[in-house]
Amino acid sequence: ANINKPSEENQDTPLHTVARYGIPELVAFYIAHGADINAVNGYMETPLITAAFWAMDIRERTYNSDHHLVCRILLDHNANLHLYEEDKKTALHKACWNCDHVLIQMLLEAGAKTNTMDVNGCAPLQYLLKVTQIRPWAIPERCYQLLLNYGAPRVYPPQFHK
Repeated sequence: ANINKPSEENQDTPLHTVARYGIPELVAFYIAHGADINAVNGYMETPLITAAFWAMDIRERTYNSDHHLVCRILLDHNANLHLYEEDKKTALHKACWNCDHVLIQMLLEAGAKTNTMDVNGCAPLQYLLKVTQIRPWAIPERCYQLLLNYGAPRVYPPQFHK
């Protein structure tokens, strides 16, 4: 069997699928058997980007520690955290959208860049700003501090259009 065979629908590899569902044991198994850690699906997402996006359960207002472990395993096996999906969002953009301070710290410690712009010209900090009002339970101030500590440009209110 081909461990990197993509699905017909969205070109997800088996590694993408287990990353989406947060199953660290299968992530480790697939990697041990030669899965391409930086494979891209039909949306140009890597397994790391997929796991970063699906780490938050919006209904429960919680983060899945299994998704965090999946990201840790992928990073420990040299997943390229500078790759981006079709809208040029990196795993750090996704973690900031989720306001996930655990994952933001993990990605920054691994070398994620705070100033990478997506197709809309937004850096990860801007995604964090967009969700602060709707995710106050997620400790957004901790996320801001992490980004600033790792070199994100400071944002001043006059920079925003009304």
